[in-house]
Amino acid sequence: PKNNGKNMSRKIAKALNGFVNFVTSPLSPRQKGKVISRLIDHLGDKEVRTIQTNRGDLKFYAKAGPHIAGALENFDDEEPETRAWIDEFIKPEEVLWDIGACIGLHAIYAGLDSSRTIVAFEPSAPNFSVLAEHILLNDMQDQIMPLCLALSTDTSIASLAIGGIDPGSAGNALANTTEKSFVHTQKIPVFSGDELCRIFPEIQPNHIKLDVDSIEGEILKGLKRTLPKVSTVIVEVEGENEREASEVIERPLFEAGFREVMSVRQSGSCRNRLYVNETIA
Repeated sequence: PKNNGKNMSRKIAKALNGFVNFVTSPLSPRQKGKVISRLIDHLGDKEVRTIQTNRGDLKFYAKAGPHIAGALENFDDEEPETRAWIDEFIKPEEVLWDIGACIGLHAIYAGLDSSRTIVAFEPSAPNFSVLAEHILLNDMQDQIMPLCLALSTDTSIASLAIGGIDPGSAGNALANTTEKSFVHTQKIPVFSGDELCRIFPEIQPNHIKLDVDSIEGEILKGLKRTLPKVSTVIVEVEGENEREASEVIERPLFEAGFREVMSVRQSGSCRNRLYVNETIA
């Protein structure tokens, strides 16, 4: 269904582009350029969309990209279990790491409690740009720290394979960058979570949201010293990660003292798993 919707939107966009070229064809190149430029100005209005939640209102740029428009339309139905976790487990003045923050839907929802500190990791430049805009739009720049970097096991400079240049695109990976499905690559800094906490102990997390589509296991390995101090971790588990979850995701969590809250698997989107650290009261 998602691919069908994407193909339809591309066909409609292509048809509209053809229509614009047709109606402007009688114009001189100069006049045609001016008309198209004015049209782009009108279409470029990002349009602020307000989402009402039980915690307060959130604001997002609805026209910043097709993926964003779709996500906002489905906000209430998209991962309600993640928002329930934020409401129930993240206390005032605690620190949340949103790893794979994308355009900031969950980071900004968590930021409705102004006493919290949220560190939003988003290595993709198109997504990071909109994430930063959304933080400013919601006046949360003093509590949400956006970081355009990736987490893994080591500290290095690496290539991020970008799956799409439209803001809100997923499918990025610190992986094989030669696959044809990737649009381009982007050089980014990479840290282990343990090293980042060593350098900046003030942002050591109490809670972690992990949604990166590929290297959840590597990120957890890089948090070996930090995980025992973390209260909860919620991880999106689907596709290849689901097949390998017992080894790459659950092993480091169980070794650090976590147990899974099984009911979350069957709630909301059914894509996330919640783990609670039994060693922390």
